[in-house]
Amino acid sequence: MNSTVTIGNRLIPLEHIVAVEPFDPETQLPIPSERSFHARVLLLNRDNFLMEETVEAFSKKHGFLFLAEDQISVNAVDVHFSVETFVPKAGFQPTKDYRSRLIWTDLDGERQSKLLLTPPDTVLAVAVRGEPDPSADNAAPMKSKPARTKRRKPSAPMPA
Repeated sequence: MNSTVTIGNRLIPLEHIVAVEPFDPETQLPIPSERSFHARVLLLNRDNFLMEETVEAFSKKHGFLFLAEDQISVNAVDVHFSVETFVPKAGFQPTKDYRSRLIWTDLDGERQSKLLLTPPDTVLAVAVRGEPDPSADNAAPMKSKPARTKRRKPSAPMPA
Protein backbone atom coordinates (compact mmCIF):
# COMPACT_ATOMS: atom_id res chain seq x y z
CA MET A 1 0.00 0.00 0.00
CA ASN A 2 1.39 3.39 -1.01
CA SER A 3 2.01 5.78 1.90
CA THR A 4 1.64 8.89 -0.26
CA VAL A 5 -1.42 10.17 -2.08
CA THR A 6 -1.45 12.63 -4.97
CA ILE A 7 -4.21 15.22 -4.89
CA GLY A 8 -4.02 17.52 -7.88
CA ASN A 9 -0.31 18.26 -8.11
CA ARG A 10 0.38 17.81 -4.37
CA LEU A 11 1.99 14.73 -2.84
CA ILE A 12 0.63 14.20 0.66
CA PRO A 13 1.80 11.56 3.17
CA LEU A 14 -1.19 9.50 4.32
CA GLU A 15 -0.16 10.03 7.95
CA HIS A 16 -0.84 13.78 7.51
CA ILE A 17 -4.47 13.20 6.50
CA VAL A 18 -6.92 13.42 9.40
CA ALA A 19 -10.17 12.79 7.54
CA VAL A 20 -11.98 13.03 4.23
CA GLU A 21 -15.45 14.56 4.11
CA PRO A 22 -17.99 15.09 1.34
CA PHE A 23 -17.88 18.31 -0.63
CA ASP A 24 -21.19 19.67 -1.90
CA PRO A 25 -20.60 22.45 -4.43
CA GLU A 26 -24.26 23.53 -4.12
CA THR A 27 -23.73 24.68 -0.53
CA GLN A 28 -20.35 26.37 -1.13
CA LEU A 29 -19.20 29.51 -2.89
CA PRO A 30 -18.75 28.93 -6.61
CA ILE A 31 -15.31 27.57 -7.52
CA PRO A 32 -13.90 28.69 -10.86
CA SER A 33 -12.93 25.23 -12.08
CA GLU A 34 -14.07 22.78 -14.69
CA ARG A 35 -13.17 19.89 -12.39
CA SER A 36 -15.86 18.04 -10.48
CA PHE A 37 -14.91 17.95 -6.80
CA HIS A 38 -16.53 15.35 -4.53
CA ALA A 39 -14.53 15.44 -1.29
CA ARG A 40 -12.46 17.63 1.01
CA VAL A 41 -9.26 16.27 2.58
CA LEU A 42 -8.47 17.61 6.08
CA LEU A 43 -4.78 17.67 7.01
CA LEU A 44 -2.98 17.74 10.35
CA ASN A 45 -1.54 21.18 9.57
CA ARG A 46 -5.14 22.51 9.24
CA ASP A 47 -4.93 22.84 5.45
CA ASN A 48 -7.60 21.22 3.33
CA PHE A 49 -7.84 20.30 -0.33
CA LEU A 50 -10.67 19.42 -2.65
CA MET A 51 -10.41 16.25 -4.70
CA GLU A 52 -12.35 14.59 -7.47
CA GLU A 53 -12.42 11.15 -5.81
CA THR A 54 -15.40 10.31 -3.57
CA VAL A 55 -15.04 9.81 0.16
CA GLU A 56 -16.05 6.15 -0.15
CA ALA A 57 -13.54 5.40 -2.93
CA PHE A 58 -10.69 7.13 -1.07
CA SER A 59 -11.64 5.33 2.15
CA LYS A 60 -11.54 1.89 0.57
CA LYS A 61 -8.36 2.55 -1.41
CA HIS A 62 -6.33 3.83 1.57
CA GLY A 63 -7.78 1.83 4.49
CA PHE A 64 -9.55 4.72 6.21
CA LEU A 65 -12.68 3.92 8.20
CA PHE A 66 -16.03 5.35 7.20
CA LEU A 67 -18.60 6.89 9.56
CA ALA A 68 -21.83 6.31 7.63
CA GLU A 69 -24.06 8.86 9.35
CA ASP A 70 -21.64 11.72 8.68
CA GLN A 71 -20.32 10.31 5.39
CA ILE A 72 -16.79 11.05 6.67
CA SER A 73 -13.74 8.83 6.50
CA VAL A 74 -11.14 8.95 9.30
CA ASN A 75 -7.48 7.96 9.47
CA ALA A 76 -7.74 5.76 12.56
CA VAL A 77 -4.22 4.35 12.07
CA ASP A 78 -2.00 7.42 11.87
CA VAL A 79 -3.99 10.02 13.81
CA HIS A 80 -4.67 9.73 17.53
CA PHE A 81 -8.24 10.79 18.19
CA SER A 82 -10.32 11.31 21.28
CA VAL A 83 -14.09 11.68 21.46
CA GLU A 84 -16.47 13.79 23.54
CA THR A 85 -20.22 13.85 23.81
CA PHE A 86 -21.45 17.09 22.29
CA VAL A 87 -23.80 19.30 24.27
CA PRO A 88 -24.51 22.78 22.84
CA LYS A 89 -23.54 25.64 25.13
CA ALA A 90 -25.63 28.73 25.73
CA GLY A 91 -25.46 31.03 22.74
CA PHE A 92 -24.50 28.28 20.29
CA GLN A 93 -27.40 26.50 18.66
CA PRO A 94 -26.15 24.45 15.70
CA THR A 95 -28.43 23.82 12.74
CA LYS A 96 -27.79 20.07 12.95
CA ASP A 97 -28.34 17.61 15.80
CA TYR A 98 -24.66 16.95 16.56
CA ARG A 99 -23.99 14.20 19.09
CA SER A 100 -20.21 13.97 19.30
CA ARG A 101 -16.96 15.86 18.88
CA LEU A 102 -13.96 14.18 17.23
CA ILE A 103 -10.71 15.65 18.61
CA TRP A 104 -7.08 15.46 17.45
CA THR A 105 -3.88 17.44 17.91
CA ASP A 106 -2.48 19.38 14.96
CA LEU A 107 1.20 19.71 14.06
CA ASP A 108 1.53 22.80 16.30
CA GLY A 109 0.27 20.85 19.32
CA GLU A 110 -3.10 22.65 19.23
CA ARG A 111 -6.37 20.81 19.79
CA GLN A 112 -8.64 20.62 16.73
CA SER A 113 -12.11 19.13 16.48
CA LYS A 114 -15.04 18.36 14.24
CA LEU A 115 -18.67 18.02 15.26
CA LEU A 116 -20.38 14.82 14.13
CA LEU A 117 -23.91 13.45 13.93
CA THR A 118 -22.67 9.93 14.71
CA PRO A 119 -23.18 8.81 18.34
CA PRO A 120 -20.04 9.10 20.51
CA ASP A 121 -19.76 5.35 21.19
CA THR A 122 -19.65 4.63 17.45
CA VAL A 123 -17.08 7.40 16.82
CA LEU A 124 -14.96 6.00 19.66
CA ALA A 125 -15.12 2.48 18.24
CA VAL A 126 -14.17 3.61 14.73
CA ALA A 127 -11.73 6.51 15.24
CA VAL A 128 -9.98 5.35 18.42
CA ARG A 129 -10.26 1.56 18.40
CA GLY A 130 -10.15 1.11 14.61
CA GLU A 131 -13.33 -0.95 14.41
CA PRO A 132 -15.62 -0.64 11.38
CA ASP A 133 -18.86 1.32 11.76
CA PRO A 134 -21.56 -1.40 11.89
CA SER A 135 -23.86 0.77 9.74
CA ALA A 136 -21.17 1.41 7.08
CA ASP A 137 -19.91 -0.70 4.22
CA ASN A 138 -16.22 -0.99 5.15
CA ALA A 139 -15.39 -3.71 2.68
CA ALA A 140 -11.71 -2.85 2.55
CA PRO A 141 -9.72 -3.95 5.57
CA MET A 142 -8.04 -1.19 7.53
CA LYS A 143 -4.26 -1.02 7.68
CA SER A 144 -3.16 -2.65 10.91
CA LYS A 145 -3.14 -0.19 13.77
CA PRO A 146 0.31 0.04 15.36
CA ALA A 147 0.59 -0.73 19.04
CA ARG A 148 0.95 2.44 21.08
CA THR A 149 4.07 2.51 23.15
CA LYS A 150 5.08 4.82 25.94
CA ARG A 151 7.95 7.10 25.17
CA ARG A 152 10.83 6.65 27.51
CA LYS A 153 12.54 9.54 29.16
CA PRO A 154 16.25 9.54 28.54
CA SER A 155 18.03 7.91 31.42
CA ALA A 156 20.62 9.78 33.45
CA PRO A 157 24.24 8.87 32.69
CA MET A 158 25.74 6.20 34.87
CA PRO A 159 28.23 7.45 37.48
CA ALA A 160 31.80 6.47 36.67
